[in-house]
Amino acid sequence: SRFWYIRGEFSEGRARSGAALTRPGAEIRTSARAKALHGLGILAYSQCDYDEAERNHEESLSIRCEIGDRRGIADSLHNLGNVAHARGDHPMAEAHFERALEMHTELDDSPGAAQAMSNLASVKLAQGQNREARARLERSLEMWRRIGNPGGVAWDLNNLGILALERGDYLAAAAYLNECLHLFEELGNRSGLAWTLQKLGSVEGDQERYAPARILLEESLAIFDDLEDKHGRAWCLEGMGVVARGSGYLAAARSCTDRATELFREIEDRQAVAYTTQRRGVLHRLEGDMDAAMACHSDALSAFLSAGEPRGIMRALQEGAMIAVGEGRYETSIGAWGAADAMREAHDLFISPAERNLFEPLLAAFRGAPPATLHMIELLLAVGHVAKAQFDCRTHCAVPAMN
Repeated sequence: SRFWYIRGEFSEGRARSGAALTRPGAEIRTSARAKALHGLGILAYSQCDYDEAERNHEESLSIRCEIGDRRGIADSLHNLGNVAHARGDHPMAEAHFERALEMHTELDDSPGAAQAMSNLASVKLAQGQNREARARLERSLEMWRRIGNPGGVAWDLNNLGILALERGDYLAAAAYLNECLHLFEELGNRSGLAWTLQKLGSVEGDQERYAPARILLEESLAIFDDLEDKHGRAWCLEGMGVVARGSGYLAAARSCTDRATELFREIEDRQAVAYTTQRRGVLHRLEGDMDAAMACHSDALSAFLSAGEPRGIMRALQEGAMIAVGEGRYETSIGAWGAADAMREAHDLFISPAERNLFEPLLAAFRGAPPATLHMIELLLAVGHVAKAQFDCRTHCAVPAMN
């Protein structure tokens, strides 16, 4: 399966591996069958067929438990963690990865331990727990470099690029991502190439450089289409929706966002659905439909709170503040901004220039607010960046200032 995986020829690999498992004698529960199911599960996962991947990995795990293959058990737990992670079930993913890390460490399996550590970092990154993610990534990157595994190094550099993007360090993000892009090109890893191009598109889009962002996202989407990777395709469409919105093409933004949402629902990525729901709410607000905006906001915030996802909670609170201003509920807006600001500080998050442009309607509304709220407005205004101020209210929230 590794041959097909590296080359991105997932469909052919699944066809050949599946055929091999139908041969006479292949049904016997041996180490060879467990290994074949393991490979088939990886290929199914790569095409976002998570139900099939889960079935393959669970059978592989069952066989390995029967024959006492501890290293195989750790590998199967690792892959079941990947499936849970892709579905947005982060507690389950973390449990699988922690157990896999424990077993790989006991077996003195350095590559397995490095992979488990790297994937634990990915879970923390997906949850917006950036400091924890960075600590794990630095450990796994050191392990990959010591082992001499360029593929592991490349994926960790990709995630370090995402972390730099999250904190607004665009130069560092581009440096990490371009380094891992070079490694993926050398390895012939088309999936890695596509994901890195998608993130480079985000780096450009966050800085309002929409033309190069669109080119990078289109290049990434073409590879994901060729690989039949629905997850990657969906994230490219989500990014294209953001680019279209920033460029003033709201109809195109709606189309891209809705197509991304359909794909995320199809592959059961609940967290991603929450993000596109939040994006859809922004579009409703920009179009003046506050009821629809509030409905999307409520759905997204509920999902993020349920998952304990700081990045999503921050963005939902931020959007809720803007909806509140549009409805003249200024004190509610102040409280929501204060809560969002606390999330940003606690989890090393950042508001991009592209997102800050969405705040102009907020500020315009505040400028027309009743005189009694003007002292609040002063706390929200600063030049060039999101600064912090203190507003002594019942919740003692820190209130962000914006230009």
